[in-house]
This record gives sequence, structure tokens and C-alpha cells, in this order.
Amino acid sequence: LVEVSGCGSLACYVLGTQGRGPGDDVRPSLLDGLTGLLELDLSQNLLDKLRKKTLYDLSSLETLNLSDNMIKDIPPRLFKNQRNLRSL
Repeated sequence: LVEVSGCGSLACYVLGTQGRGPGDDVRPSLLDGLTGLLELDLSQNLLDKLRKKTLYDLSSLETLNLSDNMIKDIPPRLFKNQRNLRSL
């Protein structure tokens, strides 16, 4: 995870594409404990899927950017804990 300048601590993060290839996904452990995260940018990561527990700990998440990926299916209940999600 790389902090974006101008975003407060644990408020906004962007996951970069370095070392990633088509068909990769986001390991849920990468986002463990980030319960205060408000904005997550996963755009342009060549993602083709999201695991069911990828967003589990992100209970404060308000904005999620998944644009420009290859995601075809969203697991049931993926957004179960994201009651504050306003922008997808």
C-alpha cells in the first residue's frame, strides 16, 4: 500500500500495479486491521476477482475505486461490513 499525498493517516490509500499481472487479486491480509480506512483505490490493477474477505476489516470505507480492472463477478456479501460505502 502506498499513501497518497494529501490524504490523512489511514484515510486514503492506493494499491499500485508494480509486480502485478493479469489475473492477480488482493490478498485479504494486505488490508488487515485498516478499520479506519476511508478511501481505497484499486483502479488499474489488472484485477479479475476479489476474494470474499478482501474488504472485511474495512468497516469505515466510504469510497472504493475498482475502475479499469477485469473483474467479472462480485462475491456475494462482499460489501457486508461496508455500511458507510457511498461511492463505488
